[in-house]
Amino acid sequence: MKIVGQLTILICLLAVGCVTFWSEAITLHAIDVWRFGWLFSYLLPRVVVLILCVFSSGAVFLFLQLPKLGKAVLSFLVLALSVGGYLLVNPPYINDWTRTGTALAADDNNTDAVDMLVDHNPNYNGLVMLVLPDCPYCIEQFETLKRLSARNPELNLSAVVVGRNSSDVEVFQAHVGPSEIPVFFAPNSMAVAKLSQGRFPSFLYLKGGAFVYRWSNAQFGFPALDMVEDGMGQLTTNLKD
Repeated sequence: MKIVGQLTILICLLAVGCVTFWSEAITLHAIDVWRFGWLFSYLLPRVVVLILCVFSSGAVFLFLQLPKLGKAVLSFLVLALSVGGYLLVNPPYINDWTRTGTALAADDNNTDAVDMLVDHNPNYNGLVMLVLPDCPYCIEQFETLKRLSARNPELNLSAVVVGRNSSDVEVFQAHVGPSEIPVFFAPNSMAVAKLSQGRFPSFLYLKGGAFVYRWSNAQFGFPALDMVEDGMGQLTTNLKD
């Protein structure tokens, strides 16, 4: 039984190591291939690590022939090293968990930007990302829009570049590479920048010919992505009413 316990602990710890170093890959696979929810996909490797820790700690108590104190100490070390190692390699960010933005009223809207998007698609119902042409985080977050588009081809998505002239669109597109997501130049950059409150990227949800909700760059976490895929659920209905 001692050998069984040692093998169980070793297998669990090896599995924890694999999940630890491939955590992001597991999350992206769950999003892109398995099509799980965004937050669920983010939590998946973390839950797996906790389950493996419980199994390995249980194996310590069930199979190893040690004094109770020794079992308790070894079990604690297994938990601490496994969870601590995972968090060291994959540090948690509060932004990943956020979903709360700001509901927008009619006078918060920028009509030029709304008209531009509605002219492009009269039935526009979806997400708009406000970006700067050379903003590294904007470029990184555009990959999120690509994933949203792949998961939801019917969802309206676009990026609006806030800059000095229309050539900034080409600058941004050169950074993000080929994509079917339309990229526009802000018709009134000063007003659109005000709409973003100077935070880039900012994310706006356009529905019924108006921006109804805004997330700043630090607010657009995995739960917010689930909200967007759900068409904002009952939120936009309540705002409209």
